[in-house]
Amino acid sequence: MDCAIRFGDYAVKWYDEVIAGSNISEGTKRNYRIIINDHLIPFFKETTLNLISAKQCQELLDTYIESSWSQGNKVRMTLKRIFEYATEQKVLTDNPA
Repeated sequence: MDCAIRFGDYAVKWYDEVIAGSNISEGTKRNYRIIINDHLIPFFKETTLNLISAKQCQELLDTYIESSWSQGNKVRMTLKRIFEYATEQKVLTDNPA
């Protein structure tokens, strides 16, 4: 797979391949979908995976300083899991999250 894939496209691919068919509750699946669609994709917009830096990931997390710890942590863990999958699949060599 090309590391120049848009983040949003890859996040949806991750959801479809890892989360959708998993043995977790439908509510948790819905929460992942909301985090991807409402938090991650709007922040990274059209940015490709290979251009996302650790600094950008931190900038995203900094937007949750005024939110609850739980919300920021859910966003952080989802982002981390998406990038972990990208490194496991050899799409990226490093996880910027």
